[in-house]
Amino acid sequence: MNPGDLRDRIIIQALSEVSDGAGGRTGTWLDWDSVGNAGEVWAKVVPMKGKRMKEFGQTFDGRPWEVVVRYATLYAVGNIQLYRIIHKSRVLYLQMILNQDDRNDFITILAEEKGGETASSVNFVKQLDIIFGAAGDDDRSITVAANAVGTYTSNTLTNVATVVYKVNTVTKTLPITLALADTFLITITRTTAAVESEIVLNGTG
Repeated sequence: MNPGDLRDRIIIQALSEVSDGAGGRTGTWLDWDSVGNAGEVWAKVVPMKGKRMKEFGQTFDGRPWEVVVRYATLYAVGNIQLYRIIHKSRVLYLQMILNQDDRNDFITILAEEKGGETASSVNFVKQLDIIFGAAGDDDRSITVAANAVGTYTSNTLTNVATVVYKVNTVTKTLPITLALADTFLITITRTTAAVESEIVLNGTG
């Protein structure tokens, strides 16, 4: 691999999760890079072909991609499920990391693009992940921190029959804009009682 082949600009993001102390968690995707480049690095990004997939013995539900970056970029990553790549309008979720030829020069990342999911703003795409524990309450109050500030335009619900959003006591519907120090209250009813529920808000900031 020649360093000059790294011609694609990508953003690496890590999922930052914080416990709310009541059996739930709040997660936000943040730009990340182990060498301090605010998550933006040079890479080689190419669609993975069938023959190449067979070489790695991998199967994908979505569209597979092969991403090559310098070794220093991702050598210290732990759980790869907590990282993803933003490339142009695509969101790529890490599936496997390989040290090319064991030389510590470049890393090959096998990543998956899930159908229908795009990044409307490649520099500032974010998600707010709210977990309601199986034995926890059906409402969650969040004081908005800097990493959650933004406008959220869609949501993904798991074991949630209905949801009501309030910002500073005012009922809101999507899109919802959250500012620093806002009080964000989420109240749900569950599809199945006593089972963990999750709301993922998607937006930009």
